[in-house]
Amino acid sequence: MTENLFKRILTPVRLRKSDIGGRVPLEEFFSDKSRIIYSSSFRRLQQKAQVFSLELNSSVRSRLTHSLEVADIGKILASKIARRLCAEGKISAENAVEIPAVVENACLMHDIGNPPFGHFGEAALVKWAEDNLESYAKDLRLDYSAIKPLLADFYEFDGNPQGIRIVSRLHCEKDEFALNLTVPSLLSAVKYARTSGEEKAGRKIRKKAGYFKSEEAESIELSGYAVISGLLERYFGRLLKLPRAEFEAFVAGKKVGGRAYEQHLFNRLSRRCLKSYQNQLKEWFADDDAVRLYGPDGLEWWLRVHLIVDHVSAMTDDFALFEYQMFEGIRINN
Repeated sequence: MTENLFKRILTPVRLRKSDIGGRVPLEEFFSDKSRIIYSSSFRRLQQKAQVFSLELNSSVRSRLTHSLEVADIGKILASKIARRLCAEGKISAENAVEIPAVVENACLMHDIGNPPFGHFGEAALVKWAEDNLESYAKDLRLDYSAIKPLLADFYEFDGNPQGIRIVSRLHCEKDEFALNLTVPSLLSAVKYARTSGEEKAGRKIRKKAGYFKSEEAESIELSGYAVISGLLERYFGRLLKLPRAEFEAFVAGKKVGGRAYEQHLFNRLSRRCLKSYQNQLKEWFADDDAVRLYGPDGLEWWLRVHLIVDHVSAMTDDFALFEYQMFEGIRINN
């Protein structure tokens, strides 16, 4: 019974059938690993600090070295557990090598969605959303009560669901399936079994502190909070105040009178994030029930918020600081 369960769980199905056929499940999970570690989002973890943001000391762990270390430990522990299960006849020999491969992939992905400055970046994104999104929506005469459930994505922003979004949607250079990981690898990276806005049944999902009170008046962390807040409130957030028609004109490559500064901001958006935004527009607008429930303007604006958050949260610590300094006139962009 247990063996049949693991056989079903470890079926390497992809949302889009792979171009390469004839591979055994283990090879498919190895392919997932390659897709993860060769992605730009994984490489960017080198410049996202594990503890001390913007630290010049090379011995301080980055999110990249931390992820590699976690993956190594995870693979070792999973291998020991799998060997024991195999010896007890509960899983097959094939499963015993497949399980560590999937666990390693989950470990490699566990920090891939973290914004600049870690927990402080997450806190800044949530605070910005709480302080601004309702007023932005009402200024545009959107039905806030209708789209409020969608905006839980930002009121509960967290690096984990953002990581799932990155690997499943944002790496859309080839198509809308992004890295097109196998379902076992993708689901293994889901830490909490609920979506944003759902009730926190039983024990609270947020059962541990993101950081201690003693680290709250730290100057570098406060600077990181200010950078994220500034990028969202004073700069890229301005794109959310545009009527849908004006933003669509930017997307179509047209100029809008009196919007030169907004055009400058739009031009700095990640092309990959913009392409993902367009893919998702097609997907959601094809859902008649969603369009009827949230309205086309509400859906577009929700996905536009995702576009802005995707762009800012993908930045490395030092690039976020660079962008903020450039906008503030502290640094000249060469």
